[in-house]
Amino acid sequence: MQICRSKLLRVSGLVLASVSTLPSQALAAWGDENWGTMVWGESLSVPSLPGIGLIALAVGLAATAAWLLGKRRLALGLPVLLVLLVVVASTATAVPNTFVNGTVADADEVNENFSSLEARITATETALGISPTARFVACPDGVTVADTETGLLWERKTTDGSVHDVTSTFTWSSTGSAADGTAYTVFLADLNTAPGHGFAGHTDWRLPFISELQSIMVGEGVTTVSGDVDPPDPAMGTNPTGQATVLIIGSSGLDPVFAAVGGPTASSFYWSASSGATSPNGAWFAGFDSGFVGNGASKSSDVFVRAVRAGSCSS
Repeated sequence: MQICRSKLLRVSGLVLASVSTLPSQALAAWGDENWGTMVWGESLSVPSLPGIGLIALAVGLAATAAWLLGKRRLALGLPVLLVLLVVVASTATAVPNTFVNGTVADADEVNENFSSLEARITATETALGISPTARFVACPDGVTVADTETGLLWERKTTDGSVHDVTSTFTWSSTGSAADGTAYTVFLADLNTAPGHGFAGHTDWRLPFISELQSIMVGEGVTTVSGDVDPPDPAMGTNPTGQATVLIIGSSGLDPVFAAVGGPTASSFYWSASSGATSPNGAWFAGFDSGFVGNGASKSSDVFVRAVRAGSCSS
């Protein structure tokens, strides 16, 4: 019995020694999660967190087992020793390393870290409206917004009292049906003849077609389709940009991402360049207050406008 007890005590001592050396990698750089040099193609076994708690438990179990075995209480000491071995095994599970610049690493771990970093950068840049992958981009000129999906460049509205002011309204026609209202003779004329070769350096500003207004909307009007459109607008209601078709009660019918970079928007009707084919005295409009598009508004009515052209921030 003395020999058996001696052997058991030696085993207990070896286990205790292994537990004391096990956390050395973790403790070497506990604060920055650097578990040492990672070897290509290999995983690194380190104490899983919370390793400190498991290690403390293992030390306590080892001491208890040694004491019980020293008291010749094998019936109690052996089960405690078994539990100790289970705890030690659980602390040595393989866990992913944190990629540290300048070290070699497992390919999957590197890819995982870069994917995570890319996602963070994309989310941040999109929120700021500066990501080249963002759909709506506030141009450096500060007065236009580019839609990278549709290839359209939109006027950014202001509150400065100029022709760009969000509160300004214009008529579509002054003679009944022709495009001779103040939207054309004042608003667009001002943009296309502005000093410096037109507003933002361009002279081809126009009113958007109804499908183009749908591309910056949310709500049921996004999928509205009609043949009563002049000129014909085959893109109407096709929703190629995947606009939301449900408008949350109390929110604007303008795409919220566009709204974040496009300047203020009046919660009311905006003229399109699309007339009614069967009722030429009326024009199509987008209601950013309701998320609907409609036809029949008299062209002589004063309605809000936002100019557009084909282009980007640099062209």
